[in-house]
Amino acid sequence: MTLLSPGQRIAVKQACDSIAPCWPLDRSIAVSPYWKMRHLPAKETMTRLQVLAGIQQLSSPADYQQAIKQGQITDTALAQACDESGLPVSPESVLRVITDEQAPRILSLASVFDQVTDVHKMAWHDEIVYQISQCCADFVQTAQDTDQPEAFYRYWREQILHDRGIDIIMDEPSLRRVFAELPECPEALMVAALNQLGVPDQHLEDYALSSLLDINGWASYFSYLNWQSELDAAPRNQLFSLLAVRIAWDWILKTHYRQTNPAMMKTVLQRWQQQWQQLDASLLNAQSTRQSRWILQRAAELTYQQTLQQKLLGANAPSTSDIADVVAVFCIDVRSELMRRHFEAQSDSIKTQGFAGFFGLPLAYQPAGMTLKRPHLPGLLAPIAKVSEACPANTAAQRISPLYAKARFRQWGQTGANSFGMVESMGWLYGLRLLVKSFMQPRAQRLESQLQASQWSLSNDAGQLSSEQRTDLAFAMLNGMQLTTLPRVLLLVGHASETMNNPHAASLDCGACGGQSGELSARVASYLLNDSDVQAALRQRGIAIPANFEALPALHNTTTQQLTVLAEDVEPALLVAAEQASLAAAAETTGQPADSTAIEDDAASKLLIQRARDWSQVRPEWGLANNAAFIVAPRQLTRHLQLDGRAFLHDYQHQQDNDYALLTQILSAPMLVTHWINMQYNASVWDNHKLGAGNKVLHNVVADNVGVFEGNGGDLRIGLSKQSLHDGQKWMHQPLRLSVYVCCPAEVLLTLVEQIPDVRQLVDNEWLYLFAWDGKADFQRILHGRCHDLLKHKASVHESLQACGPVHPAS
Repeated sequence: MTLLSPGQRIAVKQACDSIAPCWPLDRSIAVSPYWKMRHLPAKETMTRLQVLAGIQQLSSPADYQQAIKQGQITDTALAQACDESGLPVSPESVLRVITDEQAPRILSLASVFDQVTDVHKMAWHDEIVYQISQCCADFVQTAQDTDQPEAFYRYWREQILHDRGIDIIMDEPSLRRVFAELPECPEALMVAALNQLGVPDQHLEDYALSSLLDINGWASYFSYLNWQSELDAAPRNQLFSLLAVRIAWDWILKTHYRQTNPAMMKTVLQRWQQQWQQLDASLLNAQSTRQSRWILQRAAELTYQQTLQQKLLGANAPSTSDIADVVAVFCIDVRSELMRRHFEAQSDSIKTQGFAGFFGLPLAYQPAGMTLKRPHLPGLLAPIAKVSEACPANTAAQRISPLYAKARFRQWGQTGANSFGMVESMGWLYGLRLLVKSFMQPRAQRLESQLQASQWSLSNDAGQLSSEQRTDLAFAMLNGMQLTTLPRVLLLVGHASETMNNPHAASLDCGACGGQSGELSARVASYLLNDSDVQAALRQRGIAIPANFEALPALHNTTTQQLTVLAEDVEPALLVAAEQASLAAAAETTGQPADSTAIEDDAASKLLIQRARDWSQVRPEWGLANNAAFIVAPRQLTRHLQLDGRAFLHDYQHQQDNDYALLTQILSAPMLVTHWINMQYNASVWDNHKLGAGNKVLHNVVADNVGVFEGNGGDLRIGLSKQSLHDGQKWMHQPLRLSVYVCCPAEVLLTLVEQIPDVRQLVDNEWLYLFAWDGKADFQRILHGRCHDLLKHKASVHESLQACGPVHPAS
């Protein structure tokens, strides 16, 4: 068998390693589609993706023009962006030359064939994507040997050898003879195809990447399988097989038409090869056509940063007492900022903190009575223990039995094919069910809503966790929160959404909990901290715990804006504070003016509940739309600021972090997660067709929650649906690269960035912005191993702005 050369192997591996993972629907977490390319400059990478796959980057000229009219791009920011670009441009010239012109892109061999064949025939490109996509769905749902690296290629080859429909659909009767010649091994196929197609080694990585991006949805899911296998310490790579399948179709077309229409084959191959010969020129052309957009993008980001920095300059608000009576720890999610602000407004004795929503507990959840378990932590991490309800076996069985029945019913009617048969079989009974959903609007049922356990069992492969191991978990959690003196009441607030008929519901839940409700994390964390043995051990480790201390779990419903304390015998004042904060948050969410401390009308709250329980509602909430910043600082510096739900907030006191181990952890995990969220939202706006999920009304769930098709075929859809980003008239998310502000000495932040490769790549390749903030008026940008004083640069730009005058969008 002929093998790939070492250089070819490296090129193919680099292409496969460029595809970011995409998690299944039921544990959906946001991921940057550019994550695996973070080692490359952002501008060059986006240009490359546009040329190789036609993936649109940055906003349209009309969107930038609108941003100028709305004040989202100021004259000062645009002048500074022009100055930074190093190009001989002025704000006026940028607006004059910006264009909708599309940069040239490399077409697949199938697409070139479609240009020269009968327009009334089925397009080769569409049929190939459809065939591969359907085969992928069958494979992940039915195949038993997915651990074998060549499994998918062998499965696809077996399927296509028996497929009698493609030659009929494409009106190519001799196609099946070509299928019979397919090599049995994916590597042998790849060698044969590269030789026949004449792909030069210098373009092999780009060709392989372009081929994977042609089926980017399934490539992303296979990348997820690889990611999980690496976390499980059992690496396997199905992406190579998927790439071989996509390249196999190029080999099939070349072989088939060489036999049936050699003249056309020669013309098509010449056109296709000419594209690759002109790749470098195409990249330069694409970069040139996007220069004005990049300047406007930078100007929009500068405008937001300058506005936020002005708010932070006034951050020295009067502080409350050092030790609050109630401390509520919320997730860093941008949606928490609204609820935290209103909850704090109820009393000066209430403080809130921001921390990762899984509260630092690296757990997997295994419901009592079940054998299956699922991770309940960020996708970057692997669980080190599992948690289950501590209850008798008969009680667990009684609780689990109806859940199994509901799961089977949902599975029966969830797939595109089964749903019609299910409705027909149930007849008028299903019509009655729809009427109940439409008019009575029952609440969505989820497993987490049935968690009533007061005792929890924590274990690992060696058995039950000892008291010392449970103490280690609790101490690590408190250390991460920098809580050495506990308040009388510690409220641990998880968050979850509430929607009906929504395959993407998990994307609205807590990403730090693996795309699930944060209720479990809140309950288990409270259980640990209320354990008398754990408390005694924590006191020995230096944690001050009041005699009347209690930890209480709570849940923030981000869809209905309800803050619920999940405990009995809660003091009335705390319940009233939670209720008033909920009413105020609901009023602000629906656009009604509200005094956080005196709201009696619950009309806004009822409206949000109605939306959450409406099974026809395509926009139950806006999720994390419009996120733009991550602030790592003490809460007292932002407590009285209106941040408009655009900032992730993580509490941090650098004075208590002697060796900066905690800051290293924040930069290495929470900051990366916020970057993932930010870039998923940005990419889904920039190109909702390629990097978003399209129209959710047309979604059909694929292969037990792997993902969705838009309609009945095409590629697996990744990212966010358009309805999650657009209200029908305008985008609800302004795509800006994340601006990270860390309250610590600049030289410390600079040193840590250089020590953490992932962070250094994100910063120096400008996938995000990183600023050191002294907590007062000094902001310094970290970039390319240096600290850049923003105030000095702002002064020089102000001088140039006075020279060029005000800027107005072109009419």
